[in-house]
Amino acid sequence: MEFRLTCECGQRLDLTDGSAGSAVTCACGRAVQVPSLGELRRQFAEDVDIKVPMERGLTPAQVALLAFGLMVFGSGFVVSLLYFFYVGPIAGIGCLVAQAGQIWLLVLVIRECSSEAIFFAFVIPFFTWYFALKRWDVAKGALACNVGGIALTFLGVFLGRY
Repeated sequence: MEFRLTCECGQRLDLTDGSAGSAVTCACGRAVQVPSLGELRRQFAEDVDIKVPMERGLTPAQVALLAFGLMVFGSGFVVSLLYFFYVGPIAGIGCLVAQAGQIWLLVLVIRECSSEAIFFAFVIPFFTWYFALKRWDVAKGALACNVGGIALTFLGVFLGRY
């Protein structure tokens, strides 16, 4: 199993089980004390579902959840068309961008997390945003797309038809 520690300089150190209980040298030259294996496992147990990507292909449950999610969020594109024609083009485009960002986040959750976390993405509002904040390195573009689309939708509703 791999673990990550952060040096005082901010650099991440990728470690294996064999490094537990020893000291490793960072690229900056500092010696970083590695906790015992039990302590490493305890520290990283909470975030294991979000931090460790799946190494195998998608499970059948994940494929089913992906299909369900695409169907649910894909229906938002119909709503986007309604916004486009009845509220205004800015709101319609914003709604499309927001839906694309949400689907992008959903795909990232499915790729990176367990089936339980995927279920949470469907039933807990803003869980995908929580995921994006925890996995900023892979999800910042999707979150920006989603939030930007929501802002554009509100702007379009505020401006109305022009």
